[in-house]
Amino acid sequence: MGIRVSGKNMDLGDVLRGQAETRLNEAVRKYVDAGYSGHVTVAKDGIGFKTECAVHFDHGPVMHVTGEATDAYQSVGIAVERIAKQLRRFKRKRDRHGDNRLVADDFAGAREPFVNGHDEHDDDIIEMTGGGSAIIAEPVAAAPRHSTTTAVAAFDKSDAPVLVFRNTGTDRINVLYRRKDGHYGWVDIG
Repeated sequence: MGIRVSGKNMDLGDVLRGQAETRLNEAVRKYVDAGYSGHVTVAKDGIGFKTECAVHFDHGPVMHVTGEATDAYQSVGIAVERIAKQLRRFKRKRDRHGDNRLVADDFAGAREPFVNGHDEHDDDIIEMTGGGSAIIAEPVAAAPRHSTTTAVAAFDKSDAPVLVFRNTGTDRINVLYRRKDGHYGWVDIG
């Protein structure tokens, strides 16, 4: 159950290292009883700082978040808040379904569906599969409006595996994803 805190091309002070470790441990223990380990990496990024945080749970799921701010302490705080937000959503879904086990399928929807990070609507469960995972309906009404080029730029800034957006040129729902060969895939759903 160790959290490793390190600096990338910089020396972290004991106070920042201790604060990052303490805050992350408190956030994880508040929502999950299972064993975990993780690492926090703080790096200088332009005129600010970028904190990358990964938490590995004993049962397999891994949660990745980043936090960016002009101050190293603030970037760590943002990353910890994002981990806490994902864990809060996980716990709420777990409690709604009466399943108290920590399993990898529960984290499938932990990432936010849109780049702008606003998820004001609760997920609607359409169907439960035989393996215990749920099929979730994501609302497309909240999809951000982008042209294809601005969608690519927004997608590059996010950690999301896909970007669902409303094309400003056609006013249709589109999906942008990264292909295995490194290029972008674009689907015009309609």
